[in-house]
Amino acid sequence: MLTEFYEEIQPKLQALDYPPLDIPFWIEDFWHHADEYLPPAGSTWIARNAAGLAVGSGTMGWAHLLCDTIRTNIEMQTLYQSMGFRFTGPYPESCTVRADPKGATVLVCTQLDL
Repeated sequence: MLTEFYEEIQPKLQALDYPPLDIPFWIEDFWHHADEYLPPAGSTWIARNAAGLAVGSGTMGWAHLLCDTIRTNIEMQTLYQSMGFRFTGPYPESCTVRADPKGATVLVCTQLDL
């Protein structure tokens, strides 16, 4: 599922002049930090479009839900807005920003207060 997700976002990142992803690095980074994302310490979810393709992800906190997507992923931005998310700056919990600080330049970050 992670490989599918990164392969799906790769062209969108390239459209933003972001260097090609080292997909094995990103998958290794995810598993290295999996305890932060998965229960009981954390909770991550994957959003899928009508075709079943992974198009975004989010992390559940106690007080809010943080989500990020690529600036060119209008589908996810529209979904987040329709659900009441507000736009924020990059957040330290973002695995994208933590693994590669340059990632903040291509992301749109949102927050839903619970």
